[in-house]
Amino acid sequence: MNRFDLCIVINNVDYKNAFAIILDIDHDDFYHVEIWDFDKVDGAIIDYVNVENLRLATSKEIKEYQKRFKEYSEKYENRQ
Repeated sequence: MNRFDLCIVINNVDYKNAFAIILDIDHDDFYHVEIWDFDKVDGAIIDYVNVENLRLATSKEIKEYQKRFKEYSEKYENRQ
């Protein structure tokens, strides 16, 4: 996994199945990530997640993230 890869959080009670974008790889086994859980949180959460709890997103999951992020962005564009 590399910086800015889109991942899926696994084996983590707080963020399981959420999308995560790697921001930095700077704490041994922990990656600094931007977590997007469109069903639970309105916006992103910045946190550290153990690399063992991340896997790269599949192409299908990347498309789902793009769709959900576009919907999220449009929701806030229309509020202005």
